[in-house]
Amino acid sequence: MERKTIVVIAATIALVALILGVILYAHWRTSTSGVIATPSLAVYWEPERLTIVDTINWGTIWPGDWSNRTVYIHNNGTVPLNVTVVTFNWSVNTTDIVLYSESFILSVDETKETHWNLHVNSTISGITHFSFDILVAGDKVTN
Repeated sequence: MERKTIVVIAATIALVALILGVILYAHWRTSTSGVIATPSLAVYWEPERLTIVDTINWGTIWPGDWSNRTVYIHNNGTVPLNVTVVTFNWSVNTTDIVLYSESFILSVDETKETHWNLHVNSTISGITHFSFDILVAGDKVTN
């Protein structure tokens, strides 16, 4: 092969590698995260309470985007509960990834639809994968 052809092929390969590197670097994929509920609470994928949520795959999230999941939280205890959601065990140390959720009161034997919204800040850099755990906690409602 001619030297000029080899240089063109090498430059093309380098350019393709650079483009793939940018594409692979610019997306954010999470491994699944665990969902832990306190004994009086259970988290389900559907209102009929058929499938317990034990992991969530948030999919690919681009900087500045959201990944949303709808889950159903059920109080199978004997008292009304203040329900809160907390994240912990993050695999990365960043404030650029945030899970938004609502707190609410859940009566005995009540199931409530709730939305978990994961946001990746548009200025995030250097992170391509992350994981974390979710704790769904219930504290007894006090008058």
